Amino acid sequence: MALTTTGALGLVACGVDEEPATPADATRPDVDGLDAIGVAYVAVTPDEDRRDAVLAALGLDAPADADTVVDDAALDPTTLLAARATSIRSDFATGEVVELDGWVLSRTEARIAALAAFRSGALAG
Repeated sequence: MALTTTGALGLVACGVDEEPATPADATRPDVDGLDAIGVAYVAVTPDEDRRDAVLAALGLDAPADADTVVDDAALDPTTLLAARATSIRSDFATGEVVELDGWVLSRTEARIAALAAFRSGALAG
């Protein structure tokens, strides 16, 4: 199996441990897998132990004086992984990676997993 341009988290997010049976399988995130990675990331990155800190690190925070709220649909992990593919590749190229439970992930992937964990309630904050 070849890794996609979204990196290792793309495989975990899809729950892929072998070739998907259909392309549709590759778009269904494995929430438990994302949550576990997100929780592990936050445990080793105390500066990003709050949802707003992770949003800011991904550049998704609204200015403090704005009445804008980040649209929850825009925080869907599958959408974020696709939208941030260039950042993910750049992280690998520049060494911005983290090792979590034996996986080497781009920092962007780990942050997306943390957002998924905040979104599902696996993390509070």
